[in-house]
Amino acid sequence: MSLYTLTGCGRADVWATGNSTHICERPSCIIRPDLLKLRAPHDFVFKVGEELDVVLDCIAHTVTVRSCTVQYTFTILPEHYDLQWVLNVGAIDGGFKVKLL
Repeated sequence: MSLYTLTGCGRADVWATGNSTHICERPSCIIRPDLLKLRAPHDFVFKVGEELDVVLDCIAHTVTVRSCTVQYTFTILPEHYDLQWVLNVGAIDGGFKVKLL
């Protein structure tokens, strides 16, 4: 099983490879540094009430997550190109509402 995850606190992981990074380590991902500075650590990427866009580009082999503070793109590993994908949204403390468009 492989997981590409981006947490509200800004940790991005590709569990298949064991690679992990934090949003603050990739400044090019931060689209609103002024807003990010005002956030609690667990709200870096998104917080309750905000919209979050997730785009799977099957041609470019990428998954992009965009919020009002960051835009983070995962490059899908070649060994995952032909796999079935499942979008999984998890929240530790609840308070989130998910709407698929």
